Amino acid sequence: MCIGFAQDVPLVVISKIMKGIIYCRVSSHDQVQGTSLENQQSACQNYAKDRNIEVSQVFIERGESATTANRPELLRALEYCHDKKDIEAFIVWKIDRFSRKAEDHYALQTQLNRYGTRLHSVTEEMINDGAMGKMMEAVFAGVAQLENDTRKLRCTSGMSGAVRNGLYVWDPKFGYKRAKRESRRITLPDVQDEITAPLLRKGMLLYAQGNTSISELEKLGEEWGLRSRTGKTFIKQRWSQVLADKFYAGIVTDPWSFEEYPGRHEPLITMEEFEKIQAVKNHFAKHKQARIKNILNSLLDSSSPALAATNSQEVNQRDGTNIIHTTIVRTRSVNILVAASSKAPCTKPLSLN
Repeated sequence: MCIGFAQDVPLVVISKIMKGIIYCRVSSHDQVQGTSLENQQSACQNYAKDRNIEVSQVFIERGESATTANRPELLRALEYCHDKKDIEAFIVWKIDRFSRKAEDHYALQTQLNRYGTRLHSVTEEMINDGAMGKMMEAVFAGVAQLENDTRKLRCTSGMSGAVRNGLYVWDPKFGYKRAKRESRRITLPDVQDEITAPLLRKGMLLYAQGNTSISELEKLGEEWGLRSRTGKTFIKQRWSQVLADKFYAGIVTDPWSFEEYPGRHEPLITMEEFEKIQAVKNHFAKHKQARIKNILNSLLDSSSPALAATNSQEVNQRDGTNIIHTTIVRTRSVNILVAASSKAPCTKPLSLN
């Protein structure tokens, strides 16, 4: 602030013009269609005008979550402050527009401080420099965190209630799609996709017979034209997930309590068929373990010329014990089959029986 004096001229106060930016956000697409953003921006513009702040840029976040990583306009605003070097004011309508988590709030504040930028809240003007201002800022940040946690708790409670009612409230499982609805709230069960659901059912029933491996299912799915939602091959890892998921047998699981409820959606297979699939999966898993064990045991048989072992030793830096690494290879093709480690001073081969 500069004060000028002149003879027979009244005192003139010349206020310094400060540069700043405005950041507005709403948390749902429904609010975007209303007046919330307009009201926020208008209030921030009036705040800047009353305090002689020249607004260089306005950043508007439409329908994004409060998570910093999911807010591209906030990231652009921070980058703008970093690049311009002369932005002194970061104006928001309310602190919870800036962040709803206390730790995120202070992390963002620290970042702004490095750029020489100070946070301004239109509705919470007490967050200024000084001990009282810092205390009030902590209070407001804590209130924003409380509101966010309360909202999340209500959302989780509502989702749990929907699950107990047999609804799957997340993105539809592969093979299903959302039923048509008039609002964002899920009140109807997902319905089977006309293209992918029959192919999934075909593969699951084929696997339940016990003669087809998951790797073979991947190849068959490719022949049938089964593709993921991104148009890629439905790989065996995805088949493994589908085969182990009770949702396809008509069960919805609460991820918080792990309780299971009868789903209102139409299942692809019966529970009896699901149990057959699990029995086949266990059989294949035991067969694989037995095959590996036989390979290891054959190493102990000196009459087997096809296998050989190499040992290496290192010292564990934590406790000083020796770690023996045994690598089993085919002597003819030099392909590594199994690598095993044992932690101990070992003088003879370990028995695997």
